[in-house]
Amino acid sequence: MGLSKSTQIQYASLELGVSAVESYLRLYLLIFLTTKLGLSPQLAGYAVAIGILWDAFADPLMGKISDKTASRWGQRIPWMILGTPLLMISFVFLFSAASMSEWPPSLIFIGVTLLNIVLNTAMTMVSIPHLALGQDIAKSPDDRTSIYAWRTLMTLLGLLVGIAVPVIAGLLNLSLSERESALIIGGLLLFSALISVLGALKFAVKSDSVPQSLDSGPGFHWSQIFGRGFVFLFLAFYFATFAQGLNSAIAMFYYKYTLGLTEQDLGIVLLVFILSLCLTLPLWVFAAKKVAKQKLIAWGTLLLGLASIIVYPALPAHSLIGPIAMAIVGGALLGSSGLLESLLVDVSAAQHVTDRQMGQVFGLWKFTAKFARATAIAGGGQLLALTGFESQKTAFSDATLYNIALLFGPGVGVLFVVGAVILLKSETKGT
Repeated sequence: MGLSKSTQIQYASLELGVSAVESYLRLYLLIFLTTKLGLSPQLAGYAVAIGILWDAFADPLMGKISDKTASRWGQRIPWMILGTPLLMISFVFLFSAASMSEWPPSLIFIGVTLLNIVLNTAMTMVSIPHLALGQDIAKSPDDRTSIYAWRTLMTLLGLLVGIAVPVIAGLLNLSLSERESALIIGGLLLFSALISVLGALKFAVKSDSVPQSLDSGPGFHWSQIFGRGFVFLFLAFYFATFAQGLNSAIAMFYYKYTLGLTEQDLGIVLLVFILSLCLTLPLWVFAAKKVAKQKLIAWGTLLLGLASIIVYPALPAHSLIGPIAMAIVGGALLGSSGLLESLLVDVSAAQHVTDRQMGQVFGLWKFTAKFARATAIAGGGQLLALTGFESQKTAFSDATLYNIALLFGPGVGVLFVVGAVILLKSETKGT
């Protein structure tokens, strides 16, 4: 008998809070650092990127640690319990940094970077064990596809929450500071973690010992990562995640300055985008029962890249029609990425990776994601400066605004196309 829907939803619920934190960080942190703290785009990009890079290198280590952890609650749950409150506190403190605005830029940079390192360390303590826990719970391919689809759905709902909190406050004529928004999202994180942990306790492996060496005996060896299936998948994932990271970093600048949309307008566009993602995800999961996941992900990503290249530079300013239409199409196409984690598990199973070694695989997976995001944000800060954007200005030339559109459209779209081509190439070779 397969896993019940309630079990799958309980497991996935933690991702609701984690994703809300991540989406708020991706959309608002860079513009918060430049417009509220006065950091240059380059310094702001470096401050964010350093924390994510730190986290990226910690992910494989956290994966191995969670594989080797022995406790009455199993391998994964203790780290989720420890990491969640630390993540909430550091998240709130980071958006309380407006008091640093009178500091010299060098001190602001150091303070924000340190806070970001703590936050990202807490993030990896939560997310890597939680990812591996899904593999511990779901044993059959159908259960894996379903449980990671629920996790993706919670990710999308979390994105919706991270966007909706300031938007809803604006619609209600409430003036929420970044710190107050962070407190609301942090409370959701704690609540969702509680649901997930309580649901997972019945699956905890209460053992007093674990394998002394994860690299010995039959099963996973790091050399297996260099097998064709893993290499193509990780390369494609890097480019697609780099594209998403650059998209998130530049989005506020594109919509606010190039298109001249208000924050409420932007909120509507992003809400439509997330709703499109949520509504189309079940269709991608259903299609995966008929068509190879790899092919679905590749074609969805390819079409998204081509649409970004063509549409974004051509959208007229001060109009919601084009952005909303693109949000619907883009959300539907990006829904294919909801199959990525179940595809990773399928590839891992084909490489004979055992349950107790999945933490390492997911650690490397998260390393790839965060390394891509870090390089995207650092590069995005540099590219934003090259467009002519300056943090202390409120009005920009037409050339600067068009450069931002080119960065947001073709700049991001080409990266999606590269990731899709890599996946298609591997599919044609039968990997």
